[in-house]
Amino acid sequence: MSAPYPRSTRAGRGLRILRAAVFAAVCVVLAGAGHSLASCDAVPLWTLGAGFLAAVAVAVPLAGRTRPLPVITALLAGGQTALHTLFGLGQHGAGASDASLVAQAARL
Repeated sequence: MSAPYPRSTRAGRGLRILRAAVFAAVCVVLAGAGHSLASCDAVPLWTLGAGFLAAVAVAVPLAGRTRPLPVITALLAGGQTALHTLFGLGQHGAGASDASLVAQAARL
């Protein structure tokens, strides 16, 4: 069964930006919720905002094109790792001492 018309048109720039913003919001909320549950500590709001802005900045230029599954998987894994790092720094501060990091690792 074929489509009633060929897919030769692309979504407009505004729609691609909106779609990228919704994608970034979902990624950041899920990463923040998972990080909060895993660490038993709240994620600061400024890190959620910074993570959202970074995710949008990466997603907007990538929106509107079809990519193979390995590329999508690598981008998502890298993005989630970056969000986890940002949330961890926000929770414990960039100047956390080695002793506090060791104590946190022991709790995990």
